[in-house]
Order: sequence, then structure tokens, then C-alpha cells
Amino acid sequence: MERLAAFLRRPEGAIAIYAVVTITATLAAYYALFSQFASYNDEGTVLLTLKSFVGGETLYRDVYTPFGPFYFELFGGLFAGFGWEVTTEASRTIVLLIWVGSSLLLGFAVQRLTRQLALGVTAMLVASPWCSSSPRSRGTHRFSPCSCFRWSPSWSPAPAG
Repeated sequence: MERLAAFLRRPEGAIAIYAVVTITATLAAYYALFSQFASYNDEGTVLLTLKSFVGGETLYRDVYTPFGPFYFELFGGLFAGFGWEVTTEASRTIVLLIWVGSSLLLGFAVQRLTRQLALGVTAMLVASPWCSSSPRSRGTHRFSPCSCFRWSPSWSPAPAG
């Protein structure tokens, strides 16, 4: 037991723990995204408007949407960056990357701020929005900016002492 505790105090131990949690989270998120369907979901409408936007049509003139431009710029840029067509599978894969990546960043930030691996991993698990029933729901929008804002100040110089 002492050897395990000593291993977890080293950077390699933290990397191993985060790797296991990230792989598990990715599998859970994949299952949540690719095996569930919510009849109230507007995923098809959102993807059609995004596809029109990526195809060069102008928001609010050529493409009707109740959403602001940030969503279209962000996801349009991600599709272009990955070189993917706007499809349901590609969209859900991008959402999976955002979900797992943002919760991982939040876990790193909490660990960096508290210097406690257990709190970092717990924060990652608590912040994991794959329990949501619909892709690109509030969970995606709520956690990804939250993680970015919490991540940035955590890399300031550590206090002495």
C-alpha cells in the first residue's frame, strides 16, 4: 500500500490515474452520445443550419437560427480544422472530444490549485457532462468555457512555501 501511495505522489502516478479516468470517461461519453436518442432533440436542425453556414451561406439572412454566431464559428472551425464533413457522427465525435477534454482540463486545474490528485480526479468526474441525454446540450456549453477560464489562472507561478 505504501508503494502505491508513493507512486501516486509522483507525476507518473498522476498521469496513470488521469489516463485511466480519461479512457473510462471516453468510453462512457461514447456510449452516451452514440447509443441514445431523444425525441425532443433538435440535432438534425442544428446540423442542417451548420452545414449551410459551413457551405458559405450567411447567418440570419440565408440561414435561420435562434442561436448566436459563436456556436457556428466554433463548430464550423472545428469541422474545418479536422477536415470533416458536417455529419451526425462527426458532430458527436467533436462533442465527445469537448466533453472529455474540458472535464480533463478542469481536473488538471483543480489539482494544480489544490495540489491534491484526489480532488483533481473528483473534479474531472463531477464535471463530466456525458450524463446528459442529448448531444451538444447545455453540458457542452456549460463546461468547456468553464474549464478554459479555470485552467488559465492555474498555471500562474505557484506560491512559495
